[in-house]
Amino acid sequence: MSPPDKDKDRRDAIHKAMCHPLRRRILQALGQAEQPVAPKDVAGELGLGDEVSNVSYHFRVLADLDLIEVSEEEAVRGAVKHFYVLGRFFPPELRDTLAMDQIAALLKKEAELSEGVLAEIVDILVASGRPIR
Repeated sequence: MSPPDKDKDRRDAIHKAMCHPLRRRILQALGQAEQPVAPKDVAGELGLGDEVSNVSYHFRVLADLDLIEVSEEEAVRGAVKHFYVLGRFFPPELRDTLAMDQIAALLKKEAELSEGVLAEIVDILVASGRPIR
């Protein structure tokens, strides 16, 4: 019997984790952030201010998969507030998936394509690091 393929196990775990829409939204928020962010900040940005513990749980799931990592900590009233960034082991193909999520949201938002929406789509694709043909 051969040893388990750790890369395959990690890919499977990431795939399973990415099936949850909140985790995808968290990764999008972190990918767009210019500085490290805390779960409470993302919860507020997503309109989930009353669900901070739920958002924090999903941050921990993503951190356990090394998709995100703690970059800073701050003492707050006897607790520790963690600030996250995308992890060093964030797979490039996942950036593509998140870029496509953003494009789909833009297309859904704008039934009629305008120059502004097309420019935003190009910006997303350029930010993903993939060449545009």
